[in-house]
Amino acid sequence: MTERRSVDRYFPKILIDRGPTPIVFLDTFMWDRLLNQLGDLKNSLTECCNQGHVVVAITSVVSGELAQRNFLSDVRQLCGDSLVPVPVGRIAANQIIHALVCYMRGNSRVVLSWKLALSEVSVLRHPAEGLKNVIANLTDELNKARQATHAAKEQLVSAFVNVEREMWKGALKPYEDILDNIDAERKVKTGGERRTYETFFCADYFTDLPVVVLRSYLFAYLLSERDAKPNDIIDIYAISELLPYSNLFVMDRDQHNRLMRLQRDYPPVFGHVDKSCSISSFLKKAILDPVVALETFLHEVGNLRGPLS
Repeated sequence: MTERRSVDRYFPKILIDRGPTPIVFLDTFMWDRLLNQLGDLKNSLTECCNQGHVVVAITSVVSGELAQRNFLSDVRQLCGDSLVPVPVGRIAANQIIHALVCYMRGNSRVVLSWKLALSEVSVLRHPAEGLKNVIANLTDELNKARQATHAAKEQLVSAFVNVEREMWKGALKPYEDILDNIDAERKVKTGGERRTYETFFCADYFTDLPVVVLRSYLFAYLLSERDAKPNDIIDIYAISELLPYSNLFVMDRDQHNRLMRLQRDYPPVFGHVDKSCSISSFLKKAILDPVVALETFLHEVGNLRGPLS
């Protein structure tokens, strides 16, 4: 007779803590408009940055794009100390490590703070071949996988969750012994089994993390429609890591359209996204034009902490 076993789902409450200062992310196209066409709005952003009213987040890949267009020095001068560069992968690693510790300790709440997200992760290494080559290689691999399979979107989501699982299980391996000791020492038991490094990656503590959910669904929807392009990789990594922490996120219109479809198809998962963050793009059906969205955002920030001059 086959033994029947139940699978426990822990359903931790995963919360985002943005910190005291509003965070904004602008895509490269918006930076182009801001620097070259929108002098008054540029001055408003500079004033908010100088007064410490706003944090301007930027990924290492977007920094590279801006540098290629000779925008990066202007952006740095405009934002000063309020410009916060975030290496690709750092937020994902910090979310996973923190969730892993909470899982091992049996905490039912996982609070993912902005301050924690920016912490340096010692096991992450910058690729020797450079980010541009890494993105190009990843694009090629995704398109080869797309051509080799005709899976439905739901299957692709599961496949991408598994890609994240295997990638991070290997990348964070140095933490395994340390974290497994937490369980061994405290004798935490769940369903008759210990909580270990390996079991974490199959638990909701991992699969429900914002970075895992956003990245897996966005890549699945992208590859169900067409081949990936390098800019897709850049955009999806920025969205999956920075969107949950941002108060205003100006994104590529193609990715915005994709996110709107996810909101339509999976309202329990994505229906709250634009309630916690103002999302804008130059998509025609976007509720807010990026210029209006940024102008409104800066004035609201100014009114909260003193009017803009």
